[in-house]
Amino acid sequence: MRPTRLFLTFITISTTLFFTPKVSAQNENYLRIARIVVDSAQLESYKAALKEGMEAAVRLEAGVLNLSAVYEKAHPTHITVFETYADMAAYKLHIQTPHFNKYKTAVAGMVKSLELIDVAPIALAVKNRNMNVEQIIFDRIDYVFNLKSIIDQQVWRGFNDAQFDVPLVYYTDSSSYIANPTPKFLKTFKPIYVFGNKNIKVYKTINRLDSVLFHMETGMSSGDDAKNSYNYNAPFMNCSSFEITATRVPDTRSTEYWTTMVMHEYFHGFQFKHKTFSDYVIKNIAHISEDSLKNIYVKEGWFKQKVDIENGFLLKAIESTNPLEINKNIDTFFIKRKERRLETKQKLNLDIENYEKTYETMEGTARYVEYSLQVLFANLPTGNKLMQSDPNFQDYKQFKNYKMENDPWLYTTGKSYFYATGFNIVRLLDKLQIEYKTKLFNKGEISLEQLLLTRNK
Repeated sequence: MRPTRLFLTFITISTTLFFTPKVSAQNENYLRIARIVVDSAQLESYKAALKEGMEAAVRLEAGVLNLSAVYEKAHPTHITVFETYADMAAYKLHIQTPHFNKYKTAVAGMVKSLELIDVAPIALAVKNRNMNVEQIIFDRIDYVFNLKSIIDQQVWRGFNDAQFDVPLVYYTDSSSYIANPTPKFLKTFKPIYVFGNKNIKVYKTINRLDSVLFHMETGMSSGDDAKNSYNYNAPFMNCSSFEITATRVPDTRSTEYWTTMVMHEYFHGFQFKHKTFSDYVIKNIAHISEDSLKNIYVKEGWFKQKVDIENGFLLKAIESTNPLEINKNIDTFFIKRKERRLETKQKLNLDIENYEKTYETMEGTARYVEYSLQVLFANLPTGNKLMQSDPNFQDYKQFKNYKMENDPWLYTTGKSYFYATGFNIVRLLDKLQIEYKTKLFNKGEISLEQLLLTRNK
C-alpha cells in the first residue's frame, strides 16, 4: 500500500455551501460500436489484452454496463466491440482509467485500423442487471454501518451512538444513494426510498447531487448565507463508489480497503457531531484551511525540515522502552515545535499554533481509526456475506499479515504532515496509557498536543 491517498481525506467547513447540488438532465445510456482490424501476427496477443481490459472495466466501473467483443469467422482479424455505458460521463470516466490506458498502450502496435461508431438503440432486451448492481450498493452501505459498531466496541467508544450518526451519500456515475438522510434533505430532494433494515434507510436520487467527479470527504455548511442548504450545521459523509475510487486511487484493490477511507471520513463526522467542537472550529479555525498548512510545508524548506525533525523525536519516544528516554524525546519534540512556530510567526506573520493543534487532532485521530480498522481486518472471521454480492470484496485476504511497517505513510511526515504527527501522538498516548478518547471533542480547545504536554500533571 502506498501513500497515494493522503490528499484525498479531508474535511471542510465553510461559510458557504461545501458543494452546490446541480440537477442534470435525465441520463441516457451511451452506446457505441468499435470496428477493429488487427495485425494477424499479433492477433492472440491482442485478444488477450482486449479480454483483460474488458473484464477490468466491467468489474471496476459501475458505469460500464456491457462490453461484448466478437470476431468474424471468415475474417478473424476483424473484431467488433459492442459497448454500453450508463451515460456519456461514464464513458469519459472509462477512458481515463488505468486499465483502459494499459490496454491502449499494449495494443498500440497491433491495431491496423479503428472505427468508432455512435449508435442509438431500437430495443434492448436484457436481464434486470440494475437490481444486482443496487444490491451491491445496499450491501456495501450496510457493511459500513456494521463496521461502525465494531469500531465502537473495539476502538473508540461512542462512535456508533445514535447522537453522532452522520448521513452517508454514496455516489455512482449517475446517481446518489443516501443512508439515513436528515428530514431537511428529504424535504429538499424528495429522494426515493429503495432499501432498509434495522440499521439504515437508503434513498436514491434520480440524478447525482452534483457534478464533482470524485468524493471522499465529510462536509457541512455554516453561516447565514447557507441556512437553506440541506447540510447547514449538519455534517454529511460523501464517498464515491468503490469502482470510481479505484480509478482515482490505484491502491484501492478491494472493498475493504475502500472502507478504510470511508471510515476515516466518517470519524470526521463523529467529531463534528460534538457541537462544542464544531462551534469552536467554525468560529476560530475554519478560516485557515488545512491546505494553508500543507502549502507552508511544501514551499518553505526550513519549515519542512523542522517538522520532519520533530516527528523523528515522536518516533524515538514511541520506539523507546526507557521512561527517561521517552520523556526526554517528548520534551525535545515540544522545544523544537515551539521554536518552529515562533520562526513561522516571524517569517510568515502567521501564528499557526491553534490551527496546527486542531487539524492535528482531527486528522491524527481519524488516521488512528483508519489504521485500527486495518488491524481489525487482519483478525475478523472470513465468510462475510458481502462476498455473495460484491466481486471486489476479498474476505480480508489483503490484511491477513498486516503490519504497520508496510504502510510508512501512516507515521512519516509528508505534505499533510499533521496527519502523521497527530497519529504518532495518539500512539504515544496509548503507550503512556493516557486517557484521551473521552476528553477530545467534548471541549473544542482540547487537543492531542495539550494532552501529551500535560502528561505528568
